[in-house]
Amino acid sequence: MVTYAGWSLDELDRRVDDLAHSIDRTWKLIMSTFITSVKREVIMNVTDALAVQSLWRRYDEIAVAKLVDTFIDAAAGVLDIVDYRREHGLPSVTPDVVQKFRYDARTALVGVSEGVQHDVHKQIQLGLLDGDSTAQIALRIINTTGMSTARAMTVARTETHAAYESGTFWQIMALDSSATKRWVSHHDDRVRETHVKADKQTARLAEPFKVGRSRLLVPGVPWPAGHVDVSDLVNCRCTVMYDFDTITTRPIDGDRRL
Repeated sequence: MVTYAGWSLDELDRRVDDLAHSIDRTWKLIMSTFITSVKREVIMNVTDALAVQSLWRRYDEIAVAKLVDTFIDAAAGVLDIVDYRREHGLPSVTPDVVQKFRYDARTALVGVSEGVQHDVHKQIQLGLLDGDSTAQIALRIINTTGMSTARAMTVARTETHAAYESGTFWQIMALDSSATKRWVSHHDDRVRETHVKADKQTARLAEPFKVGRSRLLVPGVPWPAGHVDVSDLVNCRCTVMYDFDTITTRPIDGDRRL
């Protein structure tokens, strides 16, 4: 029986910071293009509109690629603790599982970008109707859309956390579908009440965690077709420990096997 506790917080924080930087930089380029266009004319010209669309695609592509890397690396981290010199190797996450995660990640990020785009256009129109200056319109956009460094960090932390927990879960599932999972909160005063109550909750892989009114596959990831409160996903730092059966494990440090 193996107990798996996953990556260190430093590794997760490094990936969060990397993604947040990419999102923040792209959002600032988009904002700059919008504001420059407003300065020149009332209606955004075709060139500027195409530039903004290209930047949104860049945002989606870069962010999704980084999240897929985290998903795959998390799965590989599970295999790293077991001896896969076995004659036929160990089962790993299948391409269709990775593709499904890619689709879900893109859907989540596109939802963010489409909502922001709608709000940006709306604030430009309202600002022009009210006779606002360019600076006032820019402030409207920032205040309404939250296209800020802080918002970029929230998106990055939430989605990176979900990618890591998903990759780990699906690799454990491939190794031992009868494994159990145990919710682990962060044990500090920043943990939301529903997650404090979920601490040490144990379930089979094929069962959801019950967190307040939400049903979650793992922290940060909704149970398919189950109810979920967004407040139970955003900025979550909880994780899962797994108990599963496999072949002889490699000797490793205490960060991964407890």
